[in-house]
Amino acid sequence: MLWWLAVAYGVLLLWADLGPSTGPLAVLIADWIAYVPMLLLGAAVVWRTAAVAPLEPETRRSLRIFAIALVWWTLGNIGYTWTYVAKEAGPEAFSVGEPLFLIGYTLLLVALLQLPRRRPRSYRGWHAMLDTLIVVVGGAALAWDLIIAPTVQDGAGPVLLATRIIYPLFGTAYLLAVNAVHSGGGPREHRRAWRILASAVVAFVVADGFYQLINFGARAPTWFWWVSDGLYTVAYLGLLRAGWAYREPDTEPPPADAIEARALSPLPVVVVAGVLALLVIRASSEWVSGVSELGLALVLLLVLMTLRQQLVSLENERLARARLDREGDARAAALLRHASDLVLLTNGAREIRFASPSVAPLLGLDPGQLVGRPIEGLIAPTDIPVLRATLREAGQGAGRSPVTLRFLRANGTYGELDVIVTDLTREPAVEGLVLVGRDLTERRALERRLQQAEKMEVVGRLAGGVAHDFNNLLTTILAESELLLDDPQAPAELDTIRKAAELGAGLARQLLTFSRPQLPSARAADVNELVSSCLRLLGKVDTAITVESHTAPSLHRAFIDEQQVQQAILNLLFNARDAMPDGGTLTLRTEDVRLDHALEHAVLPVAAGEHVRVTISDTGVGMEPEVFQRAFEPFFTTKPAGKGTGLGLASVLGTLRQHGAGLDVASQPGRGTRVEVYLPREIGPLEGAGTAPHLRGDDLPLGIERVLVVDDEPTVLDVTRRSLERFGYTVRAVADAESAERVLSGGWAPDILVTDVIMPEVSGPELVARLRPTWPDLPVLFISGFTGEELSSRGDLAAGEAFLAKPYTPVELGHRVRLLLDGREPGQPGTGEKSVAVPIS
Repeated sequence: MLWWLAVAYGVLLLWADLGPSTGPLAVLIADWIAYVPMLLLGAAVVWRTAAVAPLEPETRRSLRIFAIALVWWTLGNIGYTWTYVAKEAGPEAFSVGEPLFLIGYTLLLVALLQLPRRRPRSYRGWHAMLDTLIVVVGGAALAWDLIIAPTVQDGAGPVLLATRIIYPLFGTAYLLAVNAVHSGGGPREHRRAWRILASAVVAFVVADGFYQLINFGARAPTWFWWVSDGLYTVAYLGLLRAGWAYREPDTEPPPADAIEARALSPLPVVVVAGVLALLVIRASSEWVSGVSELGLALVLLLVLMTLRQQLVSLENERLARARLDREGDARAAALLRHASDLVLLTNGAREIRFASPSVAPLLGLDPGQLVGRPIEGLIAPTDIPVLRATLREAGQGAGRSPVTLRFLRANGTYGELDVIVTDLTREPAVEGLVLVGRDLTERRALERRLQQAEKMEVVGRLAGGVAHDFNNLLTTILAESELLLDDPQAPAELDTIRKAAELGAGLARQLLTFSRPQLPSARAADVNELVSSCLRLLGKVDTAITVESHTAPSLHRAFIDEQQVQQAILNLLFNARDAMPDGGTLTLRTEDVRLDHALEHAVLPVAAGEHVRVTISDTGVGMEPEVFQRAFEPFFTTKPAGKGTGLGLASVLGTLRQHGAGLDVASQPGRGTRVEVYLPREIGPLEGAGTAPHLRGDDLPLGIERVLVVDDEPTVLDVTRRSLERFGYTVRAVADAESAERVLSGGWAPDILVTDVIMPEVSGPELVARLRPTWPDLPVLFISGFTGEELSSRGDLAAGEAFLAKPYTPVELGHRVRLLLDGREPGQPGTGEKSVAVPIS
């Protein structure tokens, strides 16, 4: 309804101006009455918008002043109607509407100056000044030629002359105000409403110019009236529409800041074009004095336009630098936003002014909440003196060296960071001390793992050396006890000594398993049978402990070294039994499993695929997290002194790792422990699978051959000699390689050589290498307290050599010697005649 009413007024005004009627009513409507309701309606709409619309304070104040200006214009129109229509005064008469209009004009200028600008510009003042000079010079030239000069020639009085000068000045001021807002980029909000308002103001200024030409300037054609009234109508409708448009906020986002200055503002171009057009018109009609004045004005305008363009070039250079700075700042901000290092900015009072987003993942804190807080609140109390000293040294220009500080996390723990402090107090964009911290958590963990690995390497070497010497002692004990047990009158305590020595041999094997990776002699094994034998070896348990066994009936075989895996499972069973001092249930289960996904976080990661799983679970005391973390460390035990060596689980881990097996453990304090062993499954049967038969000493035939024994350990040398002599062999025993060479050079010809591998000065393999040219077919049996695989990996022993590990019993030694004399061991180079491979235990 509002817009239809405004359009009706416009049609009425055009009818009065352009229609056939020229009577008093048409003149009254065309000149005065039509504008009054339009102005009042516009004032009401603009005032209401300022009251109800969500606006910026400057915009709200500007619209209210606009509304008041429209009211004063209405009063001015009424004053004009009273003077020139009701009283029928002449054009030279002074109207009471003049001061009312001037008040309205002043308020309109104030309202325009109140409008908010989108952004300040460093050259905006110079732009505005040059635009003002161009508009003032050009407008003055046009006003003088078209209005003031004709008025002076007509002999008008000073009041009338001043009035005719003031209106063009107001029009120029309006245009300059609109141009200033336009040059500043316009408002950030309500840009559509601002464009309508600016267009209405320009239309009003042009309409006012035509009105001045008609009434006070040179003779004007009749169509100037039509143009003037039409533009007035457009201007008033535009002001009305702008007042309504301010109720509707912009839907599109505000434009980005300009990256290039505008070459020219519209207003100076229009003014210069107007002066140039008027000069062409004057020059084409006749050469009068006005032509020279307009020419001088045009020259001055061109100079000002040139300065304006130079200013634009300077501003474009500044904007280009600013754009590069913004791009650099945006790049730096993006890098800082995604950086993993901690960045803090502090002032002289050690208050945090900025915290990088990396605070959240590193410390679990919100960066915004840290601003304004003292940095000392983030540091461990014992590290605060170090922080203060570092900040003080940085402020004094000291070199940047990292210090380690502990920062408080949101969960109450502390994280270690390497911090470098840089003094940027003289940097305008920073003005403070910058702390850059790098998280040391991962590095510390790597350092601890490296230290643990180095410690385990040292301990492993020590354990290997201890096991080597221990095996020499056990060899003597086992052999002596077995030799003594051959006597029917031997005391029963000898069997206890032999069993203790066998337990010691098991402990030595654990040490060797831990100290060096062993290469298992893998074969397809029946896991169910292996588990049953483990339960038998477990022996009698406390009556309060219930043992349950659940074995899969058609279980696949596993590709393992039975002896090593049996020892590993026994260790796990012993641990489960010991974890239930007050009784409980020990469950052992076997089953085939297929894993679709790898168990990456297990103690020993388990690959996806098919496995034979052995599960050992108990309902015992379980493990605390701290104990669980160290459970598989060598020599770590929770048992009382003398009750455990701390090697059980470490050797389990070593054995399973050598087999490529997996191990997953779950334990909760008070709820027991579950251990899952994933053994590699054998696909298809193997030739010769199974366990070799156990031979007894009375199964061995007596030997008649001659044996040369070389060992630097006297007790081992002696017991080895007596063990072989027990089986009928003729034995010569010497302590070193040099003695062995003397025996051979003296004419004594052995049928077999038994030698230790590691000996002072000349090792066993070196001795054999010296003898080969003279004794190419002499069988050799190497013995050592180390394992054959370790000796092979170290280069002490060639692969495939016949080898017997200490400790050994006389029976084991006799079996091995007999096998070598009767044939050859698997992998042993043939001697030409005896080439039959004989399996050994």
